[in-house]
Parts: sequence; C-alpha cells; structure tokens
Amino acid sequence: MDISKIIEEILNEASKGKILIGDKSKGFWIFYARFYAKIEGITNAKNNKYPIFEIPDFDSFISQIEKYLSVAKNFYHEDKEYFDLNDDAFSKKLIFDLFVNATNFDLINFNNYIKKQTDLIKNELDLSEKQIGEFQGLKVFGKFVKNHSNLEAPYKFECCFGDGDQKFYLPSIYFGFGEDENYIMAVQNQHGKQNNDLSKKLDRFFRKVNKDVQENDVISQVSPNALVALTIFLAEAKRLGKENFVAPCFRPVRYHATKIAGLNKTDDKFEKHSFDEKHDHDQFNITNKFMYLMLRFGHHFSGADVEFDETAEQMQISTKNLTANENDKNIIQSIFKIVQNKNIYENQKDLN
Repeated sequence: MDISKIIEEILNEASKGKILIGDKSKGFWIFYARFYAKIEGITNAKNNKYPIFEIPDFDSFISQIEKYLSVAKNFYHEDKEYFDLNDDAFSKKLIFDLFVNATNFDLINFNNYIKKQTDLIKNELDLSEKQIGEFQGLKVFGKFVKNHSNLEAPYKFECCFGDGDQKFYLPSIYFGFGEDENYIMAVQNQHGKQNNDLSKKLDRFFRKVNKDVQENDVISQVSPNALVALTIFLAEAKRLGKENFVAPCFRPVRYHATKIAGLNKTDDKFEKHSFDEKHDHDQFNITNKFMYLMLRFGHHFSGADVEFDETAEQMQISTKNLTANENDKNIIQSIFKIVQNKNIYENQKDLN
C-alpha cells in the first residue's frame, strides 16, 4: 500500500474515532482517537469539537512523511516486532503517532512539525548508564532511554541516587534533542512509591527546595523530586551543548483520545459524566503543573531565560547564560553542579 493510501485510511478511521492497526488474521491493535483534516482547502470535518489538521499542499505533505518514515523505521525498528506488525501496518502506526503527538500549533504547521520530528530522531544517543555526580558518598546515575513511537518524545532521561543495593529513582524527563531547538515533552513519575531507607530519606530531604518559596505562589505547586530531576537533566543537557528548549503545554489529539477511550468503557450516563469531569480536571492539573515546573526552574536560576510563548502555547527555556548562584542557600543550586562530578554537599553534615 502506498503512503497516500495509508494516510487516507488513517484519516477515514480517525473521523469515526477508531483506528485499527495490524493484520486481520492476527487481530488489530485498536486506538481511540478522533481528528479531521483540511487538505488543500477541502475538509472532512463534521464539527469543530475535534482537532483539524491543515495540509495546504498534499504532495509536500507526502514528501515530508516519506522522509520521516525513512528515518523513523530504523529508529523505532523494535516497535515493529513489539507490536507484531507487517510493513504497511508499521508505516500506519508511525504516521498515526505523528498525529497523536501534535500540539495545537502543529495543527496549522503540520509540515514543519513533521520536519521537527524527523530532526529529533536523526541522531541516536548513547543509551549507556553513566555516573554523573556524587552526593556525599551517594552515586548519581543518569541514562537516556529510547521510547516507543506512541509516546510524547523519542527519548526519556532517567536518573537515580544509589547507595550500594539501594536506589532512589527520580521522575523521568521525556525529551528530544534537535539541531537548533530541543524539546521537553513531559515529566512523569513511573516508579511509584519507593520504600527503601534511601528513598524515604531523599524524598524528605528534597522537600527543602521549597525553602523561601511562598505557599500561595503557583510555582510552589510542583513536585520537589520533579524539580530535582529537571535540574539534573538541564545541567546534563547543557554539558552536552543543548541549551535551548521548548516545552509544549497541550496535545489535543492525545487529550481527546484518552477521553474517548475512557468514555467507551461504560454505557452508564452517570459514570460517563463523572469520568468526563475527572478527565478534564486531571488534564488541567497536569498541564498547569508542567508549565509551573518550568517557571519554578527559572525562579531558582536568575541566568535562566524562561518565557511562555502564547502563540505556540509552549514554554521556552534557555540555559545559555545560566550558572549556579554560589550565594543562594537553596539546595537546588548545589544540585545543578552534579554534572560537574563534584561533592555538592561537602559542607552538609547529613540528609536530615
């Protein structure tokens, strides 16, 4: 099947809210997502409730998709076996995932978005775990991990503090490195409750980053562990020469997809209404806390340039002129130095 036929199939299924990917003989992967397209002025949109992708030049769009697939099929090659897909189904999934992860701004700049996504997966990163610092005898490890194509970003950064057999894992930073601009797509805690002694001690200790932050300020509404993880990631990225980032705040197709999937789980009107309200409430909190986290980082580093772009609906972060303030007693300043392989708590007696 050629690319235009695959795209036609995706758009037809997406207009009905149910995308099938796979082989009928083996069973389909079912994805609930609804969106429309406006191609060269002609739209299949039935309403304005769901996202509408603008494709002013279909031939140019196909060309960009083909360039993306030529890179993505190699980058995400493990997904083909993981989802047990043939060549056409693999192409369909990779293209569908492009739609899913687009922002509102990408809807009207789809070709540029595809170029950006292609750029983010061109250069593969070293995936080996490395020690990136010390913390009074505790080793600090960091590594880049390749994600599946359906996730928000091609990579995630994972870091942890280790003491012998005990480790404390921080939230994961979902990101992509480009040539000129880099992206932070999400910050997620995937490790749940960690019950060893080291985890309890560090979880309590990192709350000290809230010192001198007003409780009624929106930047207080972030997880201390997430702030520590973001700080370590941006410091490591700066060491690698990556100093300019953007953090998109909202992905409409992904938002509607999770809502549609949840509503399809029940026929009860009361349960549907309850889920709908909770879904919107949770999405509001997730989006706001993600943006507040970027502002919080800027609060601690006067040299950091953090600004919200209302047009593109994304936070812009630059660490080009950032340095840790030696006179600031907040521990987040010291944490930034982890990547310099220094004992950043050389004057700290203990973690209590």
